[in-house]
Amino acid sequence: MPAPSVAEVTAKRGDTLTSLVRARWAALGGAREAMTAQEAHRWALQVARDNGLANPDRIQVGQSLVVGLPAASATALTTTKPTVAVVNRTSVAPAPKSLPPAPVAHSIVRVDAAGPAGSGPSPLLAQTLTRAVDLGYIPENDRTLVSGRIEALAGKHGFRPDDFAKAVLMESDGLNPRASNGRCHGIIQFCSGPDRGAASAGYGQQPQEILNLTVLQQLDLVDRYFDDTKLREFRGRDGQVRLDDLYLTILTPAARQERSLTAALPIAGPQALDLHVRRERQAPITRSSILAGLNVNAKARLGQFMVSHLMAR
Repeated sequence: MPAPSVAEVTAKRGDTLTSLVRARWAALGGAREAMTAQEAHRWALQVARDNGLANPDRIQVGQSLVVGLPAASATALTTTKPTVAVVNRTSVAPAPKSLPPAPVAHSIVRVDAAGPAGSGPSPLLAQTLTRAVDLGYIPENDRTLVSGRIEALAGKHGFRPDDFAKAVLMESDGLNPRASNGRCHGIIQFCSGPDRGAASAGYGQQPQEILNLTVLQQLDLVDRYFDDTKLREFRGRDGQVRLDDLYLTILTPAARQERSLTAALPIAGPQALDLHVRRERQAPITRSSILAGLNVNAKARLGQFMVSHLMAR
């Protein structure tokens, strides 16, 4: 069976991107052949790019990261005959030591419990809120209230605030209470129809009325929806809900039963291009493609905003 092409890891105190890729290397069976510092550094920078990290020196305790295969080894890792190494109960092949050398720059620094200086505990959420205020989705006076409400929901239901930011950046351009495609409405796109999001949130009869609610009011519906869909039951051993489980709860709760990262999920119709494997409309959606797509989308939306925001100052 081919090696999983991606794994989701959660940063712990003392972790660096370099230590995370070395752990991934060992899990893939590469421990028998040492990885050089140059190879680890190159792979760490690749992970930083894949996760939209502007600064690879800045990762935080509890941050969810997608760790793919090292670019130079991906083909060999996914085609070599499997041996006894185990990742997520799947037999995989040992990773060949084939990463090309690269100059060593600075080391990837350790995680601090409070995050990088000045960033706060949830920097991605903070940037999303700044963007939402700038675009008129949230009044400036409501920013602190919205932030506190999201943090409270995160504590209650077990998800990471930054993961919620990634989800709403995909669903509503980042907390746009007027976002609608005609069938689904609001910050997490409550959809019309029986047993759908709007009905779960108490708006089954008049789902478009959701568009008349503020972000703070819609967050109350999010709370009700997460209660109804039993999001808390998907907490992992660390007490946290994974990003893919959070997003599947919003998109198609029934799809959460498929636990494989690479299996096609039962999600109706084409979705946002970034969510599909290889970004192809006809390709399936998997947990792996969701994780990659949410990170790519967040990087694009926040990156574009931060550039224009800084230029306007």
